[in-house]
Order: sequence, then C-alpha cells, then structure tokens
Amino acid sequence: MGCPLPALRFLAREHARRPYVGQVLTLGRQCVHATFAQVVKMLREEGLEPHPLPAGLPERTDLPGWRTGPNAAMTSDRAFFQALGGLDVVALDCSDYEQAGIIWDLNCPVPAELEGRFGLILDGGTLEHVFDTRVALANIARMLTPGGRVFHTNPATNYLAHGFYQFSPTLYYDWYAANGFTDLRGLLVEQPTWSQTGHGWRCWEWNPHRPYGHARSSRLLMLYFVAEKRPGATHDRIPQQGDSTRTGEGGRTGYDDHGSTGWRARLARALPARLHMAIRRLRGRDFSSEPWGLRFRGRL
Repeated sequence: MGCPLPALRFLAREHARRPYVGQVLTLGRQCVHATFAQVVKMLREEGLEPHPLPAGLPERTDLPGWRTGPNAAMTSDRAFFQALGGLDVVALDCSDYEQAGIIWDLNCPVPAELEGRFGLILDGGTLEHVFDTRVALANIARMLTPGGRVFHTNPATNYLAHGFYQFSPTLYYDWYAANGFTDLRGLLVEQPTWSQTGHGWRCWEWNPHRPYGHARSSRLLMLYFVAEKRPGATHDRIPQQGDSTRTGEGGRTGYDDHGSTGWRARLARALPARLHMAIRRLRGRDFSSEPWGLRFRGRL
C-alpha cells in the first residue's frame, strides 16, 4: 500500500474542494513516497497552508521496513494528514506488523463498533489484494459516516501479478451508484514506467457515458476514484452494469458530447454505439487507445 505524490495531490485537491471532516481510516499503513518538504511544497502549490505537526510526531516515516535505507527520508501517512488538515489517522490491517491501530481482515464483515466512524477512508492500493471484493466494499460503506468520502487508488491495467485483481472504472461507478453514493468521479492516471513514485503523472477524467470500447495502453494505468456516502446509502445492493448512468450518478460533466444538448450531441445519442464509435474513428478520434475519448485533466 502506498501513496506517491500524485495521489497526495489528488487528496489535497479534494480537501481544497471540500475539507475532510472526522477521523481518517487508511486500509493498511501507507508508504508515502514523498518527503515532508515535498508534501509542504505540494500543499502550498494547491493553495493550502500546511498545518503544524503536533509535538512528538516526527516528519519522517515510522514504518518498520522503512527506517533504514533510501526510504528513511520519506514522511508518514500520519504526518501527511496532519499537515493537510490536522486530521487524525488510524490504519486497519490484517496484522500488526506495521503498527495498525485496528486489526481486521477485510474479507470478513467488520464489527458494529466500526460502523459510521470515519469521515474519509483511503484505499491506497489495498483492495486488489483482498480476495472478497464484495465484502470489502460493503465494509468500506459501513465504516463511512454519512457525508464521508472514500478514495480508491488501484491498478487499472498492466499490473499483472501485483494482486488478485485489476479494476475497471465500471465496478466503482456502478457499485457506489447502486448503493446510493453520490458525487462519483474517476480518473485514469498514467504512471510513467521509469518512475513509480514521482510526480507529474498524466490523467484523464473517466466518462461513464463513453461508447463501449477497450482502453489500451502500453504503460501502467491507475484508477483514482472518489465517492461520497449520503444519508440512506446502503452496502449490500448488487449492481447491474450501467447502473451508474441509469441512476444519474454516472458523473456526467458535460465535457463530452454525450453530456451536452446540441444537435450533434442528440444525433450522437441516437446512433448505435458502434456506429458512433466508427464515425469518430474515421474523424481521427479512436476510443481504443490514448486518449480513449476522454478529457485530459493535466498532470498530478
């Protein structure tokens, strides 16, 4: 589990958009691939003034495997969230090897005392290592407080043998929509092959209304996804593919002609998806390879 600087920047932008409230839960202790000085610089670049660290909290990592060697200069998940917003953090893990505060296997339903407890849950590359995805997602939904948010960073493609799974944006959009979550937003984030921990990664905003087609890339792709739990949200509804677009929680933003109302958009929606895709390919907009028909959102 780990957070490179692009993931930290995404978390910072979410906080700037609407501050996190309540305790933070990380699924596993997070290996933060940035120094504290880099975190401070990034927060100021995002218009956020870093909070001072409380007495006794070091700037450097306290992970057992990182106390020596090249990673010893990196900061910790606790220091990052304190600097971000003075936020208290607790980690959940299946063992106490990395000093997690809650020991629990996400393959099993969490106990009632963890329900509705956290304002932000960070899955920094954990869910792909949990075999029972359905139970793990239900656990996340149960542990969030209404108004709380979940943030996933998981492999999308070219991560064979990294974990049990690589994830499609469809899984998160449809599962969270079916269970009454709102403000669903996803990014495809391209991780440079020469740097797994750096910054400046290119990202595209996923459009659930995009005509069906494969998204291929020769590089590592991550999926960054955020959703908000609203009052009355559930944790046990099984989605059908396309639920997010049918319920109106598919993140339609208007940046693609599927989200606009002009005559071209109406014509596009009237065409069969494959015919529409063929026309766009003839126009030089191939959905199957970069940029996959998605809006480029710059670099994180």
